[in-house]
Amino acid sequence: MDNHIRVDASSGADRIAKKRATEDVEMEVGGNDFNTTIFIGNLPFVAGEEELREHFTSCGKIENVRIVRDPRTFLGKGIGYIMFSEKEACREAVNMHGTSFKGRELRVKKAVDPKRLEKK
Repeated sequence: MDNHIRVDASSGADRIAKKRATEDVEMEVGGNDFNTTIFIGNLPFVAGEEELREHFTSCGKIENVRIVRDPRTFLGKGIGYIMFSEKEACREAVNMHGTSFKGRELRVKKAVDPKRLEKK
């Protein structure tokens, strides 16, 4: 059906739900590669991963798409992350800042490790 799936290691549903509730903004990308990952803000709450993938596919090969969602309603929280295969694709994607996606102007910037933000 031309959809992508993401498979994560399981460590218990209760533990995962608690972790997401307390760290919902922290990115859960394999390897935490912030050199090839962008942060996207101002997403529509009903946006889907496949739609977002399609919007950014012209930038380069996409490894992972994650939209941060409310754990109870599964509605998006208006932010997401896209991890690309190469740095150049990430740089190209940052140039899409301000583009329209489902009627909203996207905020696009390079993702930053949340641990670096805590030190400021």
